[in-house]
Amino acid sequence: MVTISVASKVKEAYTYENGRTVFNAINNEFEKGNDVELSFDGFTVIPSSFANGCFVVLLEKYGFDRIKQNLKIIHSTKQINQMIKSRLEFENVRINQM
Repeated sequence: MVTISVASKVKEAYTYENGRTVFNAINNEFEKGNDVELSFDGFTVIPSSFANGCFVVLLEKYGFDRIKQNLKIIHSTKQINQMIKSRLEFENVRINQM
């Protein structure tokens, strides 16, 4: 398992572009076959734009089951967890309806 610190990849976790930067780090490890722990240490909230750039793109590439099995969120807050969960659940339904 590889630990990725969001703070080591971006100075702020607000924009879609910030999310894509973190997505790229996770994607690199997934492509190597590694499980990932994603640490939000130092962050208390993320907006939907960040979640979309990171987690929705991850969902589109790997699917819900792979994310659940291979990605662990650590050092997080209730708001961050709820944002990730709500975006993944909503987009997973949308993708499955296509």
